[in-house]
Formats: sequence, C-alpha cells, structure tokens
Amino acid sequence: MIAATTTVNVAAEKCWDVIIVGSGLAGSVAAIELARKKLSVLLLDQKSFPRSKPCGGCLNAEALHHLESVGVIDTINSLGGEPYSRFDLWTRGRNLSLNLPTGLGISRYRLDAALIERAVEAGAAFLPATSGQVQPRDSQYDSRTVLCRDGNVPIPVNGRVILLATGLSGNPVTGQPGFDFSTAPNGRIGLQATVPIEADFPLTSAIHMAVGRSGYVGLARIESSMINLAAAITPSALRNHSPADVCGQILAESGVPFAVDIPAESWQGTVKLTRSRKTLADERLFIVGDAAGYIEPFTGEGMATAIRGARAVVEFAAAAAQDWDPRFVRQWDLTMRRKIIRRWPCNVLSQLLRVPVLVRLAMGITVNHPVLGRTIVKSINRNFVDEKSITGPRHSRAG
Repeated sequence: MIAATTTVNVAAEKCWDVIIVGSGLAGSVAAIELARKKLSVLLLDQKSFPRSKPCGGCLNAEALHHLESVGVIDTINSLGGEPYSRFDLWTRGRNLSLNLPTGLGISRYRLDAALIERAVEAGAAFLPATSGQVQPRDSQYDSRTVLCRDGNVPIPVNGRVILLATGLSGNPVTGQPGFDFSTAPNGRIGLQATVPIEADFPLTSAIHMAVGRSGYVGLARIESSMINLAAAITPSALRNHSPADVCGQILAESGVPFAVDIPAESWQGTVKLTRSRKTLADERLFIVGDAAGYIEPFTGEGMATAIRGARAVVEFAAAAAQDWDPRFVRQWDLTMRRKIIRRWPCNVLSQLLRVPVLVRLAMGITVNHPVLGRTIVKSINRNFVDEKSITGPRHSRAG
C-alpha cells in the first residue's frame, strides 16, 4: 500500500500551485514533471494504491519513448513486464500477423503504483482514498477549489491550477454544463481479468486479438507469468451471460490455436468505452488523459495518448500557476484536439471489427498486399510525437 504523504486537513492549509485529481498514467506523469519544476503539487485519487484497473496493459513504443524522456524508463523496466513486437488478429479460423514497434505488456497494478512513487520522490504530495470534485469558478480569486473527501466531511482545498485526470468516471465539475461525456450509441463495454499461465505457455511476444460476433478479446502476457485479458463487448451480450462465458465464446469463434482458462470471477468492467467531452478546459482547469475522451484502443494507443497529453499539459499548468491567461482555455482545447487525441484510425478499426465478415475480407486483402498492413500499423502506432510541434501556452497580455 502506498501511504499518503499528507492529510486533507493539512492540504487545506495552503494554496497549491497544481492539484491533480486522478492518479493514473496521465495524473502521475504530469505530477512527476510539475514537481521537478519545483511547483507545489497535490496528487489525489479516490482509490488506494496499488490497485488494478480495466486496461489492455500495453505500453506501445511511443509510450515507452515518452517514459524514457520523463526519466522513468529504468523504473518501468524493473517491473518485469513482457515485451511484444507483433499483433495477431484471429477471426473464424483465419489469422493476420503484423509486426509492431516493440512495446511492453505490464499490469496497471504495478505500473501506476510505480509512477506515483516516482511523483512522491520528485516532491509531489499524495492523497489516496480521497475523492475530489471541482467547484464552480469564481474569477475574483486567483485559485480554484476542489472539494475533497476522505470520509463523510467535505473539505475545500485550493489550487492555482486544477488538472482533471479522472479517467472514464462521471462529471468531475460541480454546477457547470458542458463537462458531461457524450457516449457513442453503439459503444462497447470494457472488461478485464488476469489469468495465470505456465511459463511455457505459447502466447509470447505478441498481442493476440480474437474477434467474434459479440466483440473482441485481446490477450497479452504481462509480468509474473500472467496474461492480461481485455475485451470490448456489446452490452446486449452480457444481459444473460457472464463475462467469462462471452469472452470464452469469442475465443472459440475466432479459432485461436491455444486454450485459455478464463476465470469466472475477478472481472473488472467499465462504462461504455467510446466517449468524448465538449469541454476540455475552463478557467484554471485543464482536462487530460481518458477524462478528455476515449476510443477503443488496440495495441497500446490509449496509454500512449494519456502520457502524451500529460507531458503536453505540463507547460500549460506551469504557466497558468504563475500567471493565468484566459486564452489558455482555447489553446489547450486546440492542443488536445489537434495534437494529442487522434481518434480516426482506432475509430475506423473499432467499427470494422463489429462485422467479422468484413474483418475476414480485410485480412485477405492485407495478406496479399503487405503494404496495407504496414500502413495500418503506422496509422494506429503513430510516429513519436515531435515535441516541438506541441506548442506551449501563449500569453495575450503585453509583457
């Protein structure tokens, strides 16, 4: 268990430069870099850590590149994750294999805890098991309030800047329209479980994806002789069947050449996956990570996007903590939509995977035209972001 480094009552005694609500990938990476800039950072989360989280558990090559730039790659490599360099797609007994830039399969249980520890080492204060709700803005103050709860009593804590990294949870801003998620009508539900395996289990160096009528199941080896099983399932398929039954049926339909002992219990689920927010910033408030919107990922794009956004928001938060400029709201919105969130490749693939017949057709075309496969890989595993292309905030006031 990662211990709190402060209490809500103590945190309420000062005005923080930055309060980060949510301690997943985006929140912890932003906390590391902001604390290294000598800003006072309060990182909080409603969960205690370590904790498991529904996720594919794949850090792709871009994500690893960013973590190396942040200076935490040695920590990541020490966690015992499993490398992967291939994507194997299965449906109705047919298989398509595509080479990928090398990524790493790792559980969120270990990954998120390790990054929080690095944030604390950098100087951030940490408050686990504490919920945070951003209160309505008041322009007469140079701060914004987060109502924190580690029990039944809400306590206001003030920060010059608030970062929302609350993932797929509900509306984290009290009393303001525009922050609710818009959910795709045909959105799927995410499911996740970990499965113990023998050391000689054949699923190595690859993400395997099995496609069936009710959705798809992704499998990747992670640390400690475990498989991470992550699925995107049509909600109607779960009305009369358990997650284990639905995922088992998809694996059987796909024709994967190995058997997986799917657990009947210990499943975690999500709300509908494909969702977006109309508003990504507000006065002294920036939204980052999955809280800004989410599309079904395939080979680690989700975690890469969260880390990319966390690194981009650092300069905005640092500048806003020193001297708030109303133009930051528009600038961050444009940065997220044009530079950070890149929805269309995964959106196209997620729609294609809803029709197994089309998947088989696309697989056949790709086998006969390998350049198409390389284009697919390039589109969903975007080249490393040129960090100079993500411009920082610009002040509108003279001087």
